[in-house]
Formats: sequence, structure tokens, C-alpha cells
Amino acid sequence: MVNSLQSAGVLVAIAGVEDPMVLATLWRTGINFIQGYYISLPLDTMMKREGVRLRF
Repeated sequence: MVNSLQSAGVLVAIAGVEDPMVLATLWRTGINFIQGYYISLPLDTMMKREGVRLRF
């Protein structure tokens, strides 16, 4: 599926990565972007710098 999407010019992002085994598997498949608590906790400062507003 990843290859099909990328062949069509779509960048693939996966959220919810919380352990090193999942990260390694996704990395090998060629995922373009990986997000999750294993990489980093949500960073409020980055969102503010980019102009993203959080709504709770």
C-alpha cells in the first residue's frame, strides 16, 4: 500500500508510534513521516511557531 501511494505522488505519514519495533518496521517500509510518543511528546512550542492553534 505504501508503495502504491508513493508511486501516485502521495507522501505517507503514520501517527501513534510508541515503541522501537514499530518504528523500525515503518522505517523499512519507506514511510515518509512518523509521529508518536516514541519520537517525541507533543511540542506546544512548535505548534505555536507554525501558527497552529490548539482547541480543547
